[in-house]
Amino acid sequence: MEQDVSEEEKQRRLEQLMLRQEEISLQNQQKMIGQVIEVLVEDQEGLSGLYRGRGKSSAPDEVDGIVIFKSDRFIPYGSFVKVRVTEAFPHDLKGVEVC
Repeated sequence: MEQDVSEEEKQRRLEQLMLRQEEISLQNQQKMIGQVIEVLVEDQEGLSGLYRGRGKSSAPDEVDGIVIFKSDRFIPYGSFVKVRVTEAFPHDLKGVEVC
């Protein structure tokens, strides 16, 4: 096939597509607000003390977003906890541990 689209146009189209995909992703993530999900605890942010982990159905290695959540107790890495989702972002979720 003959290439008749400039590199600039290709880049513009890609950026447009990525912006639309972020909108779609955010809409889907917002459906999770209020739900309780199971999260595998992976680490803890040093300054904020917030934990980070992956939802049960999330892929590892930054393929899917993360779940950032607050807990009033120490949680060993590798543990599964229940987290109520309170905020949604295009790729990540934020919440609080449900005891």
